[in-house]
Amino acid sequence: MQQLWTSGIDWDDPIPTDVGVLCSRYQSELHQIENISTPRHITHDNAISTQLHEFYDSSEKGYAAAIYLRVETATSIHCQLIIGKSNVAPLKRTTIPRLKLCSAHLAAKLLHLVRTTYTDRVQIDDLFAWTDFTTALVWIRSSPHRWDTFVANRTSQIQELTTPSIWRHVPTKLNPADCASKGLFPSELENHSLWWTGPLYLLDPPSKWPGATFHSPEDQTTKPLEKTKQDTQSAFSEDILRLKKSLRCSKNLRSLDIFLDTHGLIRFGGRLRNADVPYEQKHPLLLPSNHRVTDLLIDYFHQRLKHPGAAALQSWLQREWRIQSAQRVIRSRLRLCISCFHVRPRSLQPKMANLPKYLKSRLKSPISRK
Repeated sequence: MQQLWTSGIDWDDPIPTDVGVLCSRYQSELHQIENISTPRHITHDNAISTQLHEFYDSSEKGYAAAIYLRVETATSIHCQLIIGKSNVAPLKRTTIPRLKLCSAHLAAKLLHLVRTTYTDRVQIDDLFAWTDFTTALVWIRSSPHRWDTFVANRTSQIQELTTPSIWRHVPTKLNPADCASKGLFPSELENHSLWWTGPLYLLDPPSKWPGATFHSPEDQTTKPLEKTKQDTQSAFSEDILRLKKSLRCSKNLRSLDIFLDTHGLIRFGGRLRNADVPYEQKHPLLLPSNHRVTDLLIDYFHQRLKHPGAAALQSWLQREWRIQSAQRVIRSRLRLCISCFHVRPRSLQPKMANLPKYLKSRLKSPISRK
């Protein structure tokens, strides 16, 4: 239909030959869709691990995203398509990298929808997002303020819906969303195993998956922080033991409505349990005020966000972390930033000069006034 529109023909004009051939083939094969069937039962008994895998791709014709459910049991691994969605490319010509970013945005929204829908039905252990476009990975893993408006708006929304660490690289030949972005005829779709069950490597252990997680230069700083998250909980060792025994925690933490997550980390309860936001924003991780990891976290995001003020930095950190005495700790760390000190030097009040001579004659002493 889009090709007919862009060709500029009127209602009474004959259809171009190339478009007519495609329409005739599609119409003649449309009845084969009746042969396509999908299993209703997607879970398996005694599942060891349940994962959601997201794929997306784009072309000059359109962009698409697909979500697969991977279930691992003690004896086998199963993977199948859960949902797929595609959009035609806009009539206004745009670059392929921007179309790739649009498909990544579509995939992030689709993954968030599936995860929210399965919250009370299926226990999802891990999330993975796959793409064959490394530039989009750099965009997603960087601060949005570094890019132009088009890229910044979409990357910020992607980062709100997903965690940048789940994004990985996959070769184009193994990307099932590639066929959806370019289009398939009914006869090709019926037996297209890559589309229905995903790439074959998902049936292998994670150690055999293609490539490791794509690492941008910023990851060299974030990886040590991720590895030492467990260390921060040593400051709450007594409270962790109390929570495991279903006892009341210390007084300074009772008002925070804290709880232990599946990894044994203390998270903030809050009132956002029913909000349509990622889990890390609903229940931020609790960090102690006097810990080295807390200092590294503040310093890292202060540099990554190009040296914002204390209030802006605290607002950003509270998306995923709840630091004790956050305002005091952040301000104390920002005072050590040399770049901020040079940019905002302390202003000095100059000494006032003496009054000019012609004003002295107008001034009379209090005694002369009498």
